[in-house]
Amino acid sequence: MGLFYGFIHSPHVGGAGFKPFLGFIAGATSNTLNVLGQETSVTGSAVTSPDFAMRIVRGCDAIEPVAAFAAAVLASPVSLWFKAWGILVGVLALQVINLIRIVSLFFVGVYFPRALDVVHIDVWQAVFVVLAICFWAIWVQWATRPRTG
Repeated sequence: MGLFYGFIHSPHVGGAGFKPFLGFIAGATSNTLNVLGQETSVTGSAVTSPDFAMRIVRGCDAIEPVAAFAAAVLASPVSLWFKAWGILVGVLALQVINLIRIVSLFFVGVYFPRALDVVHIDVWQAVFVVLAICFWAIWVQWATRPRTG
């Protein structure tokens, strides 16, 4: 985790380095919302509609829970093959859940704006961390189970 924090806080990555990734998340969010019947557009990392606007910022990228999950997988005493699969599947699953989180926050912002801060800060942050831990626990059960044949 020390290497991770050193990397993301380096001058080349910490500032402008995340802008393309945040823009990618905004685009995926807008595309998902449009499929779900919303009329959204993207400018940079902002997702806007006639009813609501949100900006994807550092912290909305789920990079820290993903890094914690990956660090836990790497620290587990199993072969590199199991670690690689665990990181690949876990990171993808956590990013899909992060997209669901952001889309749900958009809907909360449109339909229940007074609840947005509670859902964003108190509910989803805790749920996301718990999910990362649960994914690791599921993976470690799979990776360390006895194999026959």
